[in-house]
Amino acid sequence: MGVYSQLLERIALPDDTEVMATRKKVLVMFFFVPMLLGLAGLFIVSFTSAVIGSWVCLLTNLGALLYMFTVRKPTDTFIEVVGYLDLVAIIFVDLNAMGSLLPRLWPMAVLVVDVFLVCRIRPRSSVVIIVVLSTWLLMTTVEQVTRFGLMDIGGDSFNGGQEHRWNETCGCDTIPCKKRVSSVGITFVLMVTIFLLDYYFTRGFADEVLSEKRKLELGVAAAKDVASFLASFNLEEAERALQNSHEDLPEKLNDALRTILTNLKSYKPYLPQSCLQQESSSSDDGTTTRSATTPVAPSVLSDTTVNSSVTRHSQSRKLNSQIMLSTIRATLLVLNMKGSMAFAEADALEFTRVHSKLTGAVLHALRVHKGVLDMLMGDHVHASFNTSRKCVQHALAGVRSAVSLKQMQLEREINIALAGGKVLAGDLGNHDVR
Repeated sequence: MGVYSQLLERIALPDDTEVMATRKKVLVMFFFVPMLLGLAGLFIVSFTSAVIGSWVCLLTNLGALLYMFTVRKPTDTFIEVVGYLDLVAIIFVDLNAMGSLLPRLWPMAVLVVDVFLVCRIRPRSSVVIIVVLSTWLLMTTVEQVTRFGLMDIGGDSFNGGQEHRWNETCGCDTIPCKKRVSSVGITFVLMVTIFLLDYYFTRGFADEVLSEKRKLELGVAAAKDVASFLASFNLEEAERALQNSHEDLPEKLNDALRTILTNLKSYKPYLPQSCLQQESSSSDDGTTTRSATTPVAPSVLSDTTVNSSVTRHSQSRKLNSQIMLSTIRATLLVLNMKGSMAFAEADALEFTRVHSKLTGAVLHALRVHKGVLDMLMGDHVHASFNTSRKCVQHALAGVRSAVSLKQMQLEREINIALAGGKVLAGDLGNHDVR
């Protein structure tokens, strides 16, 4: 197997698909089998049909191996030509074996059909092999009954003394002796039936394996799309991708991903907004920032996009797992609602509605102006610019956010305060809590 593995490495290409890699594995092993038959024929001294078939096998498959090592792209036409030549060689060798009363070699043609099926060659190629081999078996069956001279073409395997001795033993006029129609007919039917059953089961197995492989590839691609969205907390796109690919995913995997999605939907509102800043985007001032609102459709999601997104997320979480404080320049925004306690006591339902509207407006303003919501406690809001999220013009961004919030049509008046300058920013806590 070491030599076999080395041969596969020599003919492998970086851009080989799974189908091409499988085809090369099968063909390298297949080419060696007829070559052994060809080498055995070199030891035959007399010139018979077996010698012709052996040389055809040897030269055809040796040339096929050389072609594989040079071109390294076995096409359908190439495999068909090699298979047809091997079939002709097998018929020549089988003809001599039949006349010499040696074991028949026509079953080797079944190997050619199986290779065609496994390598996904055009279906008509297998049909051609079946028709030719069935015709050959019928001709040999008729020859065994009538002795019209087909065996004599294969070469003289018996000398005169042998023929005379056989004639005295069995009393036949020809060697091999003629056979009865009933026995030969039953043998022919059994041979063709076994051959066709092998074709039927091998084709079904190959189709089933290919179908399962396609399902697996689709399932892996769908799971990768869903997992990439889940990793970046883009739950809306994750749910959409899960709905579009539920037929491609195994049932248990689909249920597990839906459970994860449901749990993340429950957890997401309680996560710090800084954890949700994942995707990169360019701002007007040329800086690179991260935005949680830049979904990538599953149909255009490349391996590079998935890997870079997940890598950025894991790197950011690894960074945040350390206790790190640094002095930077930033802008802080503090907001609260006037008379919120009395308002909540008087009409809790209306307070909830107004508070929800205010929270949505704050999140929208911070998303547009690249701020981060650091704390939301009741009606008290604390946000920052240029702390956990890069924002070069943080003072201008803070002012614009405050103006947009003051201009919002809200039933209650809000107070907003801005402060800018040097701050000590970073993560505090331990590995359990931040």
